[in-house]
Amino acid sequence: MHGHNGQLASLYEEVYARPDDDELRRVLADALLALGDPRGELIQMQLNPTLDYQRRAMRLLQQHGLAWTGSLRGVVIPLAYERGFLAACQVLDGTNDTVGALEWATVHTIELATRQIGFLSDPVMRSLRCVQKVRRDQLGEIGAIAQLRTMVTTGGETIERGGNGHWRYPAELADDD
Repeated sequence: MHGHNGQLASLYEEVYARPDDDELRRVLADALLALGDPRGELIQMQLNPTLDYQRRAMRLLQQHGLAWTGSLRGVVIPLAYERGFLAACQVLDGTNDTVGALEWATVHTIELATRQIGFLSDPVMRSLRCVQKVRRDQLGEIGAIAQLRTMVTTGGETIERGGNGHWRYPAELADDD
C-alpha cells in the first residue's frame, strides 16, 4: 500500500502543478478508483457527466467534500468542485497557515470573508481568476495579481482586467482613485 500512497502523492502533485490538464485528472481518477476511493468517481463524473451526475456528485460531495479540502479544511467553505477538485470557495480567517498549500492550485474563484489577503499572491494560486467581496482598501494589492481577471467589491461593483492588462473600474470607483 505504501507504493500506492507514493504514486498517488505524485499524481496529486502533478495535478496541482498543471491544474488544466484533464488527462492527468483521468489518470488520478483511475488510480483512486482502483483503491476504492470515491474521489475517483467524482473526478470521472465531472469530466464526463451523465444524466444521474448531479445527484450522485452531490452525495459524494456531502460525504467527502470537506475531507477533500485537505490542508484548507477549516479555512475555506467549499462552494464548487470542478473535475474532482476544489474550484471555488469562501475563505475564512487562518489563511496565513495555508500559504503555499497545493490545494489552492485548482481554485479559480475566491470569496473573501477575511482581511488576510497575502496568500492570494503566492505562486501556487496559478488558477485564480476572480476574487469576490474585495474591500476598496484591498483593490491595489489584489489588483496586482497578474493572472487575476475579475474583482467584485463588497458593494457589488465588478472590476475587470482589459486586454491591455489594465483594470476597468466602474465610474464611481475610478473617481475615488
